[in-house]
Amino acid sequence: MLPLYAALLVGPLSTPVIARDDLCAEMRKFESTTNAQLPRQIDQLTELIQVRGSCDGKSLTYVKRLLTDPALLNEGWQSRKQRQHTQLHCNAQGLASKSGWTAIDILQGPDYTYITTFKTQPSDCLG
Repeated sequence: MLPLYAALLVGPLSTPVIARDDLCAEMRKFESTTNAQLPRQIDQLTELIQVRGSCDGKSLTYVKRLLTDPALLNEGWQSRKQRQHTQLHCNAQGLASKSGWTAIDILQGPDYTYITTFKTQPSDCLG
């Protein structure tokens, strides 16, 4: 079985539902291990700069930096990205659908200024 912290970095949660305390412990280990290796480029346009988890809030936040000027992106990119975010975290192995946690991506610009937030909550997976 893929360790939870590795699954969280590469995509949707791909482990069985884990007890809350165990999930918190795994998330804390993932957060610590990952942050020690950041920043890291994750695709042509994006760099992961921080991971933050909240056991009380049952959320996992990825802080990412866009490596290009957001004005150069195609019109409507934010709504498309939110749909992709929801699909990823609400699929059969998703963090929101499988473990009941909220997945958050905070996107910053090349100069680290805030651009937008993508958020998928367990309630987004219903229906």
